[in-house]
Amino acid sequence: SGWDAIFPDRAMTIAAIDRLVHHATIFEMNVESYRRRAAYAAATSLSDIEDDRDKQQPEKEIATAKDNSQPATLSSDIET
Repeated sequence: SGWDAIFPDRAMTIAAIDRLVHHATIFEMNVESYRRRAAYAAATSLSDIEDDRDKQQPEKEIATAKDNSQPATLSSDIET
């Protein structure tokens, strides 16, 4: 964490954080984390953007098909 950059050594960092927590009022809230919600929304919107980008790109034709009589498209006809 960034606390080690503020204090000169690790022992002092631990002592300072311990005192802060000791004198603090801790609220335990049984709700969804804002950070988790924001991370999920960012990941979901990123995958939606990638899906939209894939849909906008035209399908490329390749020369190998199942029976070599018709060109196969990348999205549907290729067997793996």
